[in-house]
Parts: sequence; structure tokens; C-alpha cells
Amino acid sequence: MPLRVNEKELANVCRSKTPGEIEGRLLFGPPEDYSEKKVQGFKERWFKLSGNLMFSFKLNEHGGVNKNAE
Repeated sequence: MPLRVNEKELANVCRSKTPGEIEGRLLFGPPEDYSEKKVQGFKERWFKLSGNLMFSFKLNEHGGVNKNAE
């Protein structure tokens, strides 16, 4: 059964100025058993946890969050 979401409401939660329960900068990489070895190293993203929803945002060259969500 596919997950049904209200995309407008989800976008509002994602872009809200209210702080999430937990948010901050994290480094993440591919799983250890990842078959394609093309991806090397870790990527830095800003994560925001709101309720049971986790959002990730790319960081710009100045360390700030880009306005477009992933």
C-alpha cells in the first residue's frame, strides 16, 4: 500500500521556522556493504526532526541551509 501524504502540508512542516525537536548538522555516508564504490567519503547535511518526519537539507558554500529542500 503506497504512503499517502498531503504534499502542501508536508512542505509547510519542512519549511516552518519553528525549530524541530532535534536539528543540526550531520555527516553521513553510504552503508558499509554498499556495492557501488563510486561514492567516497561523507556528505554534510542539515537534518531536522519534526514529530516522526525527518528532513535533510543541503548546505551551501557558506555553511547555511539552501532554500530548496531535498
